[in-house]
Amino acid sequence: MKYSILITYRDREAHLSKLLPRLKEKFDGTNYEIIIVEQLSNGKFRKNTLYNIAAEQAKGETLIFHDVDHYPSDDVSYDTVDGKP
Repeated sequence: MKYSILITYRDREAHLSKLLPRLKEKFDGTNYEIIIVEQLSNGKFRKNTLYNIAAEQAKGETLIFHDVDHYPSDDVSYDTVDGKP
C-alpha cells in the first residue's frame, strides 16, 4: 500500500522544515510520497482547493490530509484499518 501525504502551504517555512523530517521518520519503511501544494497569492487561503490539486497528483491508495503546522508526537498513529502505518 502506498500513502500520499498531502500538505497545503503558504509562508510557513519554519513549520515545513520541522514537519518534513518528522513525517519521514514516522513513515520510514513504508511506501509513501509527500505532496506539498503552495498557494502563492496573498488572498484568502484556499486550503480545500489546494488539497484537491494535491489529490489529483497523488499516486497512493491512502490519502493523508496534513496541516503544515501540525507536528505529530510519538503517540500519533497513522494506522489504517489493517493496522499498518
